[in-house]
Amino acid sequence: MSRLLLERWMDEERDPAPSVGAFDGRRLPLLAQLVHPLAPHKFVQAVYRQRVYATHSSARRFEPLVERLHRLSLARLLQDTPSEAIHVWVSGQLGGRPGEQSGGGRAESFKTEDAEAALACHRAGGSLYFRAPEEVSDLLVTALSQQLGMSYGALHPDGAARSEVETFASRAGHTTDWHFDFMENFTLQLSGSKRWRLKRGDVAHPVRGCTPMWRRKDAAMLGAAEQQAKCHAQHSGGAAAFEPEPAAEELEEGCEDVLLTPGSFLYLPAGTHRVECEEDSLSVNVSLIGLCWADVLGDALKQRLRCHPAGRAPLCLHSLAQGRSQLADALALLAKEAAALRPLLTSGEALLVDGVDQAAVATWEGAGDPRAYVLHAQFGGEELASLLRVEVLAPPPLWPLLEWRRE
Repeated sequence: MSRLLLERWMDEERDPAPSVGAFDGRRLPLLAQLVHPLAPHKFVQAVYRQRVYATHSSARRFEPLVERLHRLSLARLLQDTPSEAIHVWVSGQLGGRPGEQSGGGRAESFKTEDAEAALACHRAGGSLYFRAPEEVSDLLVTALSQQLGMSYGALHPDGAARSEVETFASRAGHTTDWHFDFMENFTLQLSGSKRWRLKRGDVAHPVRGCTPMWRRKDAAMLGAAEQQAKCHAQHSGGAAAFEPEPAAEELEEGCEDVLLTPGSFLYLPAGTHRVECEEDSLSVNVSLIGLCWADVLGDALKQRLRCHPAGRAPLCLHSLAQGRSQLADALALLAKEAAALRPLLTSGEALLVDGVDQAAVATWEGAGDPRAYVLHAQFGGEELASLLRVEVLAPPPLWPLLEWRRE
């Protein structure tokens, strides 16, 4: 099996890294800035959703971003966070050194809405997790989502981003034990150092994370861990193919590791990892979350089936034969509606309709043949607001604007 980690070091004299967060005119080429020296298309072809990628350069590469992050002032970042609560991890043993953990390496955690209290906990040795300022989050999430082709799947039906940017203010000695996430992670190490231990995951494109350490917490955490295990056992091919809490020796065997220092960038797809903070550090992580095809098709078909009396009819089964007959009719209706969705949902045609309403064309008074565009691309989503599908007939002068909206 090939190595999971692809790592690159940049020579500041011969191949200086581009500044991350610097605009090129009105455009922010964030993906190119992060994955350099790989070209963006090479990253998408050979790395994205396939393996871990790390680059190392001078901390100067993050200077434009540091400026937007209040020069890394923790007090100001805490005041500017949109998080409703700040997560705090502290040593389970009173009197421990900053970042020191007890109880087999497990820290205790709690949440606070008080930024001053969180800052005091950090000064006393606690580690913090909270969302980055909205301006930074909007900038990074929007740029990466567009440049990675996530299209309308990057947004909720109301237009809000599905993804976010998290800030980790970690103290030396803090450890996040083995787990995996369901999002695509883009981590920027701004100060201090962290060692990441990496292992290839058992589930491709997981819809939930897996946090084995939760199984050692209270009943609520245990319940969440059990739900994670059931979900991943189903998606990995059965219970025998997925171990929710593998032994530490099994995880350590064959794992790869990478040390992030100021100026390092790490891309981590959904894979198992453990993070050890070797120095007091500050890092931000762009967590990209997209809409999956199962949700797009499932929600769309649910709403289309509800447009038919047969689809809205409650179950009424007086015999097994009657149930089979009704199911056959429903499946035939499902197949018909699924076929009708294809022109709308095919990649590259999410906002462009193949056919134009001939009745609308008959009343067209503009110059040239019109194109029909769908402005509500998430038509068919489970939220009732997305039942509305708006088609616009556009004359040629407006095509560039609508084509830009498709990208």
